[in-house]
Amino acid sequence: MDVLQQHRAQAKQQLYLWHSQHLVSGAAWRKALGLLPSPGAKQSLSFFNPLLLGSAALCFASALICFFAYNWAALPRMGKLALLETGLLGCLLLAFALSRWLKPPLADKAQGALPWLLFVACVFIGALLAFIGQSYQQGADNWQLFAVWALLILPWVVFLKLEAGYLLLILLLNLALCLLLQITSLPFADLFSFLGDDRLAIPWSLFALNWLLHQCLLRFALTDKHGIPLSEVTSGLLGWGFLLLASCWTLFDSLSKEQFIAVVLYGVVAAALIRGYHTRRKLYGMALGLFGTAALFDLWLLRLLSEVLDGDAVVLLFALMTLCVLLSASVVALLLKRLQADYLAAAPEQQTQKYKDATADTEPREDEQIVLNADSLFWQRLQQAGIVSGDVAQETPELQSPWYLKAMLILFGWLAGICLLGFIGTSLALLLDDIQPGLLLSLALAASAVAFGLSRGQSGLFISQFALSFAVAALVLYGIAFDELLFEVASWRWWLMLALAASLHWYLLPAYLTRSSCALLALLALIALLQTLSLLPLVTPALLLGFVLLWRHEADWGKTPLRWRSLAMAMTLALLFCQTPQLVWLEGVWELKSSGMSLAMLQGAQWLLEALLLWQLWCLFGNQMNAIRHQLDGRSQVLLLLGLLSALVWFWWIPGLIAGALVAVFGFVLAERLLLWLGVLAMPVYCGYYYYSLQQTLLEKSLLLMLLGVSLLLLWFALKPLSDRPEWLAAQNGGEQS
Repeated sequence: MDVLQQHRAQAKQQLYLWHSQHLVSGAAWRKALGLLPSPGAKQSLSFFNPLLLGSAALCFASALICFFAYNWAALPRMGKLALLETGLLGCLLLAFALSRWLKPPLADKAQGALPWLLFVACVFIGALLAFIGQSYQQGADNWQLFAVWALLILPWVVFLKLEAGYLLLILLLNLALCLLLQITSLPFADLFSFLGDDRLAIPWSLFALNWLLHQCLLRFALTDKHGIPLSEVTSGLLGWGFLLLASCWTLFDSLSKEQFIAVVLYGVVAAALIRGYHTRRKLYGMALGLFGTAALFDLWLLRLLSEVLDGDAVVLLFALMTLCVLLSASVVALLLKRLQADYLAAAPEQQTQKYKDATADTEPREDEQIVLNADSLFWQRLQQAGIVSGDVAQETPELQSPWYLKAMLILFGWLAGICLLGFIGTSLALLLDDIQPGLLLSLALAASAVAFGLSRGQSGLFISQFALSFAVAALVLYGIAFDELLFEVASWRWWLMLALAASLHWYLLPAYLTRSSCALLALLALIALLQTLSLLPLVTPALLLGFVLLWRHEADWGKTPLRWRSLAMAMTLALLFCQTPQLVWLEGVWELKSSGMSLAMLQGAQWLLEALLLWQLWCLFGNQMNAIRHQLDGRSQVLLLLGLLSALVWFWWIPGLIAGALVAVFGFVLAERLLLWLGVLAMPVYCGYYYYSLQQTLLEKSLLLMLLGVSLLLLWFALKPLSDRPEWLAAQNGGEQS
């Protein structure tokens, strides 16, 4: 997502916040949403060109892997070596030709393909090393393969400036170190004996590795040469995960001074890391550190309270843990929201200069001018339209929370709900010998009433989290009560009643986090209901149709946009999640091992998805496609049509690709960053799992992936010439903004 797209998303998030603060009325919602700048032709091309090129490169690499795996046993040793070396040399020679021999405009057209060619060459290097190690160096350690692979591709990865290359390097280095630590101990492993366990060298070593990678990527982002955001976040997340694992390694052993030393060591390291994030104004890093520290604090409190409170006092243990989990999450969230405001207030000049540097070679358009100060300029648009009044700085006391902050609050709210369930369960066990189902249903209704009461009005963050925990406890109690009173657990009636209960909570409870959790639970219950009825092939079409209808009618959400937004986000997550069991059960689905399923039903569902994808692409980009068609010559028009139709045909064979593609496209068009990243990351996951399905032979998979890559490459070649026409792009952008 480029700079302009990020600020489009920022303006949209602020619009939702202003509506929740009653600064934008429900009656003016459609008009206000229409004032958001729409993506221009240049933004659309900057989104589709790298996506098509990267997807084609990944398809080619996957096709080659499938081909090698299919013919591996039949090929002679020298034939295998020659095949791998030919592929590697072919990628390198083609990359050299693109960078040296081609003349403009062909050189400009092929410039974007150079990093992906070298990335495929990086994959070939790994395959070549694996073959050499297997054939000529029997008995060699596995860690050496990944270590040498990472060392050889390191210069290329730095030269590539590509997310996929950095992610591959991070994966290889972590695998190499993990395998090394499994067979030998590092020279400094004895230093961890003072912590009570020599095995602590493993998580601490992995933390050190990821911390070093994270610092390098942070340095790249700080110099503004080439930021690698996804790899930067991935290395930071792995680093904090291993740090928490090292600190909790001996958590539930008998209390000793080694555990105290581990906590002190974690505190020193965490304080240094958090200070570094604060200096660089990295809010996501502060969230990782503070929420990780809160989780460790809650775990240690549970450990200490379990030593003091036992027997009947365990009721007090669960009550205290419920309050502590909610309180720690609320304190961290409030601190992060304040830091978010401070960071944005302290760096407007830096953001403005960064935007000017990024757009120095182009004339600013109306949709680009919003980048300089997205919130204030969009507020001015709303003022001119008569929707709002007053000054934005005085009227909006807070900012929209980032998605990861909401995700962590939901996680802590569910943990508090589990602790609350423990409190209710232990209390009932102490007070009653026989717990009647009617009592459970009454308790569930009471918990729902408490959640509803806490959610009404302008409640604070702690109260909102408390309401979420009561809603979680209520839904679990409903499930237990339905099992005891009416239906057998996991039957279709049980799933239906649970879905209805969760749906009522979504409709009645006003808090956004609570609504999102209840909506997701209701959708997952409906998925399980259809699976119980042997209707799994209908899950994806139903969810995809609901996803499209909700997001396409965002302007019709009226007076309660946050309620419908929570449902739309939950439906997005459920849509992507349901592809996983469909892939896991792919063998049973295609070979008709599940009762009640037919091949005709599955094929009909897939064709429905194809039609839905084609319809939505036309609805979203129909006007632009007509304009593009008139700008292309006859050959490019044929390439565009052939690539689009053939890509849709190959999408039919790989479950999940249609859903992932639509989520990514909607995320771009609607300026929803979370949808965009979820869709883009989901597609390679689905394509990778396709390797393990028994639906087709490896040779057929290789051919299918190769043809899909060719189709995507045809689309890229057809659209690439439009990037070299600044006059047409400027005219299209000017015409699209309202």
